[in-house]
Amino acid sequence: MARLAAGKAVDVTGQFESHWDESMGADFSVGGVTLTQFRKKREALGTVLDEVNGLEAQLQAKAGDRDAKLDELYRILLNYRQAVSIAKGKESREYTTVPKLPRSRKATEAAPK
Repeated sequence: MARLAAGKAVDVTGQFESHWDESMGADFSVGGVTLTQFRKKREALGTVLDEVNGLEAQLQAKAGDRDAKLDELYRILLNYRQAVSIAKGKESREYTTVPKLPRSRKATEAAPK
């Protein structure tokens, strides 16, 4: 069974509510649901959609913060080997034991095979 898209649900249900009110009247019901009950369900949907939109905005902000922190740490890791080389020399045990930085997924996907 198809479902209403969240972005269009309020508009579509509003069109049905208008038709129901203007053309069918308050006595008409669908599956035992009256126009008054339908309106309450539509309002509840609007409330939930507003809550979801707010949570999605918070999630996007958190994801942006996460990405900034990951980028900052990645830049430090990119410069780590060179900093150890300058501080201890390329022949030092410290330099030769610096962990390798994993290649990013994008770099791996772009690399020829």
